[in-house]
Amino acid sequence: RTGDAKPREMTAPTPARIPAGSRTESPNPAVAPASTGLQESDQDFERRTTAQAGIPASSNAAPGGASPDGPLEAINLYNRLLTEYPNYKNSDQVLYQMARAFDELGRTDEAVETMERLIRTNPHSSHLDEVQFRRGEYFFTRRRFRDAEAAYSGIVSLGPTSEYHELALYKLGWTLYKQEFYEEALQKYIALLDYKVSIGYDFDQTHDEDNDRRVADTFRVISLSFSNLGGPETLPEYFSKFGKRSYEDRIYAGLGEHYLGKLRYDDAAKTYKAFVALYPFHRAAPRFSMRVVDTFTKGGFPKLVLESKREFASKYNLKAEYWRHFKPEESPEVLAYLKTNLKDLATHYHAEYQNANDAHEKLTNYHEAIQWYGTYLESFPKEADSASVNYRLADLLLENKDFGKAAKEYERSAYGYTQHSQSAAAGYAAIYAYREQLRVCLLYTS
Repeated sequence: RTGDAKPREMTAPTPARIPAGSRTESPNPAVAPASTGLQESDQDFERRTTAQAGIPASSNAAPGGASPDGPLEAINLYNRLLTEYPNYKNSDQVLYQMARAFDELGRTDEAVETMERLIRTNPHSSHLDEVQFRRGEYFFTRRRFRDAEAAYSGIVSLGPTSEYHELALYKLGWTLYKQEFYEEALQKYIALLDYKVSIGYDFDQTHDEDNDRRVADTFRVISLSFSNLGGPETLPEYFSKFGKRSYEDRIYAGLGEHYLGKLRYDDAAKTYKAFVALYPFHRAAPRFSMRVVDTFTKGGFPKLVLESKREFASKYNLKAEYWRHFKPEESPEVLAYLKTNLKDLATHYHAEYQNANDAHEKLTNYHEAIQWYGTYLESFPKEADSASVNYRLADLLLENKDFGKAAKEYERSAYGYTQHSQSAAAGYAAIYAYREQLRVCLLYTS
């Protein structure tokens, strides 16, 4: 330019138009979609898990070397043996076999009477735990829960040496649950999980089918118990009262999914949020925050989706405190979610800026969009789409007539990345923005 010559006119670059409407509900690969298959209802779950357990017959042979041909003959033989030898040292085996013979005939009440006789006369019998478990099952299926509770408790008191220890804890929990003693039931389920931890059970690994099914069922009935106790607020109260557990995250996750399955979106979100509030630097904390977003998305609450996305982006952007405890590269799914989240937020507020009529509202949306564009570029400066995000940031600045800042961002988009489809357009837009900035300066100085 020479003398007072004016800059040559340039055609304004066409900024990207952000479509109207919410951009906070885009699908995210970091959140596993909910199962679309038919899930077991609570009623079917309860029927299955409280059904009478099949118990294999003892391998002990008939006492005294006798080999009766049928259950009736066996019962007569055992009765005669006990009558003739009232102090027979193996009377517990006789009574045990007699109870099984009654069972085989379908004479269940007489079988239980025989088992109770065994317990009275042989309190230290090697058959005690199995007999108590059979009694517990008998009473449970007849809804005699107090009697079932006593039977299962008799096994639990024997400790882990009994092969029925885990199953008895589980069914004892159910007897308390059926009596609406939910906190007491929880103590038994937690005791079962504690025992699994004590013997080295890894919840992240696959074990035999029966073992894994029982653990999964235990977590589910724990969710039912907490739900019956009153919901999300009861979890922190329970673990504060009875002690923290290493597997709490699984319990919070289970209860959240339980509520989500019932379409109780607010309770689901409260459950996930409660965990994050208690354990903000737990490795699983970001996934709980992701589930909050996903919950409100499923429920169709766009304002809550936006709010929860802003909260997630604030807590887990790469400058946040959380990443002082963990390496970002070890959580690729969280980073993937963060990327999508930041772009959604920036795009949403950019669109709101373009559509706003009120000056204050427009300015608020402008600053929000600037913040989230900037956070994305700060967190992911070398991603494949960073250049296009940078270009949209420059567009926003240009739309708001921040010509100097727009020019710098267009230059950054044009020359700060490997060549991309918008490189030439960004270079042209940078020159245009500088010209407009110069025009503004000339107006102020003239």
